[in-house]
Amino acid sequence: MCHEILDIAGISTAIVPFQPDQDCVPPEPLTDENALLNHAVLPDAITRKSTIQRYNIDPQISDIVLRKRFSLSQLSKRKFYHSRIYQPMELEEVLSEGDSEDEVDDEVADFEELRRLGNFDNVTNAEKKFMHMWNSFIRKQRVRANGHVPWACEAFVKVHGYELLECSKLTWCWRLLSIKLWNHGLLHARTINSCSLILQQYEAEISANK
Repeated sequence: MCHEILDIAGISTAIVPFQPDQDCVPPEPLTDENALLNHAVLPDAITRKSTIQRYNIDPQISDIVLRKRFSLSQLSKRKFYHSRIYQPMELEEVLSEGDSEDEVDDEVADFEELRRLGNFDNVTNAEKKFMHMWNSFIRKQRVRANGHVPWACEAFVKVHGYELLECSKLTWCWRLLSIKLWNHGLLHARTINSCSLILQQYEAEISANK
């Protein structure tokens, strides 16, 4: 192998033989084995692309699978807890198709409440019935804040007004609840008056139908 050298003026040209160093190893010719090794070290993106083209995989399906794997890896890094018992959840529980713990079954909740009220010995049946009516209404209407109480009282009287008038004990239970809410500053006298007018209207309708 020779190396060609040009002089500065560009006039004469000298051919100087090149003597390779003894420690210099000449490059190996490209063989099938070397080609396979070079193919094995391709980047992941190129390898994935060649795999998709080789097996005729839809690129959209491949992207969905990759996104799913990424989301699963992200979920596995986070920690989830049960909303009621506040215990850590396993990844299988997070990915399961079970109902959410926040979804309350009203029928089951009413049954459990009636069972708890049945254990009270120092409470009359009318008081148990009124407590169940009020608690069930509050739970189904999702009354959470103090500002919801005035609306809840008027709505409760509109829904259960006829039932309250059927039993004088239930009426007294409602009045006691109104006074207690007023003492705690959750109910205004104006709202109590509005509820009383609704009950009077229902009572007049009952008397007229008789």
